[in-house]
Amino acid sequence: MQRAPRSVDAIVEQQVQKWLQERARVTASSRPAPVVSVSRQYGALGTEVARRVAQRLEFTLWDQEILHEIARHAQVSERMVAAFDEHYRATVVETVRSMMRSGPLSASEYFHELARLVHSIAAHGSAVLVGRGVQFMLDPKVVLRIRVVAPIEERARGLSARRGITVAEARAEIETVDADRRAFMRDHFGRDIDEPTAYDLVVNTGTLSLERAAGLVVAAYEARFPAVRASAQA
Repeated sequence: MQRAPRSVDAIVEQQVQKWLQERARVTASSRPAPVVSVSRQYGALGTEVARRVAQRLEFTLWDQEILHEIARHAQVSERMVAAFDEHYRATVVETVRSMMRSGPLSASEYFHELARLVHSIAAHGSAVLVGRGVQFMLDPKVVLRIRVVAPIEERARGLSARRGITVAEARAEIETVDADRRAFMRDHFGRDIDEPTAYDLVVNTGTLSLERAAGLVVAAYEARFPAVRASAQA
């Protein structure tokens, strides 16, 4: 059998490559866009940074909405869910309480509902999730992990102004909440919330404005997931 002219081979090869590239593009565009997790020190305005990031990326913001959805799915009050939200409960004590309790929700059940919801949100993609250990729940391949920090003196001054309390009271509250969140992560994930390698980017709102901090996060997202952003802009 006579071999086809080289020019024909080249044309066929070019068409095959075109088909492969088109299939890859369609497959990539059908995948959910990776999400963003925003861990934050108390008083560092991480939620405000997350809000701006969600607006810029046109993603859904999940903060208090997480409580609403857990309460709805578990058919309990949001006040009950809030009692467990990012709060530490000693595992042994909680186990005993769950065996004796008459209430409709335990800390372990809250965490189960939280994990279910977080994975569901990630499966749909295009979301910014605030706090609650999301950075430890999801595969790093599907999430950009952010940590928002600021010097405690600045956090205390800001919280004092916003809440109308003394700086000393604000500092004490910050130390309590930070310790509670740290224990929550250690209890549920066995991880240190301040571990640098748990994040792709750490932003300091003590030296960056909220807008600049959000801009860095968006730039990090586009650098980390370039195909997703290119597909969205196509």
